[in-house]
Amino acid sequence: MISGAPELTGVHRFTHEWEREASLALRAGDPTVVETYLAHGRLHEGTRASTLDQAYRSWLDDQRNGLQALLIAADAATVTELNTRAHADLVAIGSVQPTGVRLADGTTAGVGDRIVTRRNDRTITARRRWAKNGDQWIVTRRHRDGSLTVQGDDDKERVRLPAEYVREHVELGYATTAHRAQGRTVDTAHALVSSSAMTRESLYVAMTPGRHSNTAYIATDHDPDPDTRHGRIDPLAREIL
Repeated sequence: MISGAPELTGVHRFTHEWEREASLALRAGDPTVVETYLAHGRLHEGTRASTLDQAYRSWLDDQRNGLQALLIAADAATVTELNTRAHADLVAIGSVQPTGVRLADGTTAGVGDRIVTRRNDRTITARRRWAKNGDQWIVTRRHRDGSLTVQGDDDKERVRLPAEYVREHVELGYATTAHRAQGRTVDTAHALVSSSAMTRESLYVAMTPGRHSNTAYIATDHDPDPDTRHGRIDPLAREIL
C-alpha cells in the first residue's frame, strides 16, 4: 500500500549539476546548502533599496541579452514597484510603446509589454488554448475600447482580451510573488529575500525556476539577532537564510 505525499526524486530543469543537488537540499531545509549558493556567487546582501536595485539591474541585463528572466519578491507591493520600473525602462529603450491601458494592479501595459492573466476564462479562446490564471502573454495590439490582442509567450497563439477582463484580471508580468512563481520555468531568476517576509518554502520556490541561474538578494537592513550572534558572519545573508 502506498502512503504519504509524492516526493521529488529527479531534477532535470537546471543547467548546472551542482544546482540540481542544491535545490534538493534547499527543499529539505538543510542549512548547509547556504554555503553552496555562496560559493557559486548566487547570494548578495545589502539594504532593501540596494538589493532591489541590484536584482532589478541584473534582470534588465538578462532581458537585454535575450534571456527570459524573472523577478521574484515576497509581497505584491514590491512586485508592482518592480513591474512599474520595468515598464518605464522598456518604454525608454523603445521596446514597449509609451501609451497603453490601465491594468488591475494599477500599472500600464502597451504594445510589447509582457503581461499575465489572473483569472480562468474559457470564453476567451485561441485555436488551442484559453485564458488561464498565470498565463504569460506579449501585447501585440491595443484597441480603442481598452481591449488587448496578446500572443502566447510559449505557443505564439493570439487572443483578444476584453477591456473589462484587462482592467480586472491582467497584470504586468516582469515580476511576481514567490507563490505565483510556482510552476514557472525561465532562463534566470532574481529573488528578493528578507527575514520577515519569506518562508523557507517560498525561498525554495524563488530559487528554483531558472534553468541557468537562480540568485537571491537578501535585505539585511535589520540584524535578526544582534545580541546573541557570535563569531564571524560574512555575509550577514548567511544568518538570515
